[in-house]
Amino acid sequence: MSTASGVFLGTVKVPFSLLYFIKATETWPCELQREEYAIPREAAGGSNAGKLPVDGYIDFSRASSVFSDLRLSPLELAQLNFQGTYPALRTQVIGLTQRPCQLEAAKKSHTSLSWTVNLFCMDLAGALLVEPTASASQGALGSGSGDSYIESSYPDGYIYAKLREYKDDDLTYARWQGELNAKKRRVIKLIYETPALEAAFDRLSAFPGLIESLQLTTYERLLSLHLEDEMVTGLCYIHRYWSKLLRFAMLSPPDKHTVTLLEGRAPAISESDRQTICRAFARGRVFSGTTDPVKRGLVEQGILATSTMIPGIESFQANLSLLAIAADIIWAHLLPADLRKVSGNERQSLKSILHGFWIRSQPYVEVEEGLFQPLQGRPSFELAYSVLILSTIRLFPYLSKRKPYKEPSSIRSFTANDNISFALDNNCVSLLHRRARLLGFSTWKIDQGASVPASPFEVAAPFEMRQMEDERQARFYNRLGRRYGKPSLGMFPLMQSKAFLPTISAAASGPNFCVTTVLQNFMATFFEYPHMEFDLSLPPISINSGQIYGLGTIAPLPREGGFLLPCIDLTGEQENGGSDMDVDSQSNVVQGMSTESDAGADSDVIMHDAAPVSEPSLVDVDMTEG
Repeated sequence: MSTASGVFLGTVKVPFSLLYFIKATETWPCELQREEYAIPREAAGGSNAGKLPVDGYIDFSRASSVFSDLRLSPLELAQLNFQGTYPALRTQVIGLTQRPCQLEAAKKSHTSLSWTVNLFCMDLAGALLVEPTASASQGALGSGSGDSYIESSYPDGYIYAKLREYKDDDLTYARWQGELNAKKRRVIKLIYETPALEAAFDRLSAFPGLIESLQLTTYERLLSLHLEDEMVTGLCYIHRYWSKLLRFAMLSPPDKHTVTLLEGRAPAISESDRQTICRAFARGRVFSGTTDPVKRGLVEQGILATSTMIPGIESFQANLSLLAIAADIIWAHLLPADLRKVSGNERQSLKSILHGFWIRSQPYVEVEEGLFQPLQGRPSFELAYSVLILSTIRLFPYLSKRKPYKEPSSIRSFTANDNISFALDNNCVSLLHRRARLLGFSTWKIDQGASVPASPFEVAAPFEMRQMEDERQARFYNRLGRRYGKPSLGMFPLMQSKAFLPTISAAASGPNFCVTTVLQNFMATFFEYPHMEFDLSLPPISINSGQIYGLGTIAPLPREGGFLLPCIDLTGEQENGGSDMDVDSQSNVVQGMSTESDAGADSDVIMHDAAPVSEPSLVDVDMTEG
């Protein structure tokens, strides 16, 4: 059925990730009388269920691609619509002119995966698609929403894969590059200038369903913070999981809908995740291109055995945003600002820069806020770096202007009372300086900050807010969007009490999804768990007091009862006698993934030149084969 404005193709379900808004001034077919078409008045399924479906548009030139994507003929689609069935698109980007605010809210809440759309094809030449953000939606039908909101009609990841596919074809490459705005082209250039990162993205380009979630604008800030090493590690982690899964079942790469449904789930831990995945396989909603029951059974078996969160680009990018907060804090309080501006061949990652300011000291791990347990073995930069990053994430509301996000009042009942106020705390900043100094890092900011007297730091949340039953945690994390990225205000105190490397490493998987599951996923994505063995011959060291910390030693600290902890030299040699402090631990070995200790001399030498950093090894994924 056609009009002067367009042709109605049928009614379909479209994933949120494929919905954009059209910026134009024409009259659209949505303004025509619906009685002209056999269009349903209510949507069946999706977040707009029970409401009038939205109208969506695609260019005439891509109409055939819609039916290829659906694997249906126009007649078959019409018959399904007549029966009240609306098949799902998987790859085609659809333009909208209606309900920008609702779509933006739905995307943020993750309440559903798709919307029901009445799909038209028409001439979209010259039309621009804009992302469903508040700023974009305000100008979706007007003019001048700004370059930062202008989007191609193709997802970023799809364009990136095309750029890599046609890297030796200048004409075709230029055509696809023209789909990107100036900001995204800058990001592409920065990726190309980082060979390890370029290679990691290229490997994921072989998985269209994964790479399509790529949001290029996200990476400009991440690269400005020098987080290349963590980005490479995370991308390799994603690639390793999906490669192993597909080899196990001998399947072709998953489509976008499959990845969207599976990403973030932990079926071996969460019973609700397990049931959702089983239903999806039974109804053919995942890996729909594979009909062989043996292969489908194998891949389902492999997925259900996954005791970690199933990785993907969307959750990876959300966790990178949290890691970026940690990097911002390190640049603001610990590192010279001029190092951040270095580019070209002299550019180094944040990890490499910190390695250059690291002294090979006695290894410590933080077990409570400001309380460190000495470890056996040789000094490890990987351990010191992980402990430092984890502390900035645990305390970010006191070290920056960033705050945990606040849940809508209608769903706060899952968490503790979140009426907590956060502000930049100078005592917490001073504690960060002392922490970095004890771990072996030395810059003028660290040394100066550690030498300034400060009062002990105290967290804002009372003890009762740092406790929550496992069942309540499991209910809270039933919503996938809460499992990655910046924590909610109500859950933050609990996360703060658990975000210590020994606690995370030693936590057993299941039987319920909880905050330690989230922390384990975060650490496994970006870091290697070091092997930790407590040295119980040495007492714990508290640095959370008003004492001054010099460059060479950690000063004696008072403890309850008036006794002093011994002075600990940063070489690991004890200057004073031992302590009778009890250590509440049944074992001095903390379970974790082993990693090699840093090679080299044990002497305290400040390494001004950053050590070369090889591409991080892939993190093992617990996914049994039977």
